[in-house]
Amino acid sequence: FSLVELLLVILLIGILSGVAIPNINNWLKDRQVKKEVYSLVSYINEKKSQVMSGKYPIVQFNWTTPNFTYANADIYYMSHENFFKYCKNVNSTHSCRTSNFCDYPRSQAGWTKEITYSNQKIRHWPNLMMCITKDGSINGYLQDENDPETGKKVARLILCSTSNTTSANGSKRCTIHSKDDYRYKITWDKFTNIKIYKYNKKKNIW
Repeated sequence: FSLVELLLVILLIGILSGVAIPNINNWLKDRQVKKEVYSLVSYINEKKSQVMSGKYPIVQFNWTTPNFTYANADIYYMSHENFFKYCKNVNSTHSCRTSNFCDYPRSQAGWTKEITYSNQKIRHWPNLMMCITKDGSINGYLQDENDPETGKKVARLILCSTSNTTSANGSKRCTIHSKDDYRYKITWDKFTNIKIYKYNKKKNIW
């Protein structure tokens, strides 16, 4: 090879590397977030299976973390006895009886904390509650948006990478209105049927 040919080869390698490496890095970051999102959905479905099998009559995911630093949910359940007492008893004033709503455990009786789910690779938005019951009679706030297929109201949770977003104190918060890459959205109906969406930054659509 002549010196000119070698320089051309080096130049082509440099150009290809400049184009390929950023794309590979973006793919790897998105792959990591996608992995965490699907892992989370699998975990939620595992809890749903426990409800459907009768282990628990109700399970609650209380999504909350200070300043939205990372994805965090305290997971609560009720015993069958407490579920009947607070949610099925005609004389009960518990919010899950009066409005079919699973209120914050710290303000309502009957809940037992099982575990805290934490994932410092992703952030969630907003703070809200997801409640799982066998018949879908008691649920969280199902008023976030309309399901594009059914037209019915569903709840939603936005999940972002911690690599390119900040906590609530920063300028690049993870929200429904942000335009950042590596964002996913999960929605669910009163039966906790979950759908996963990925944000397309170029088209600005889910």
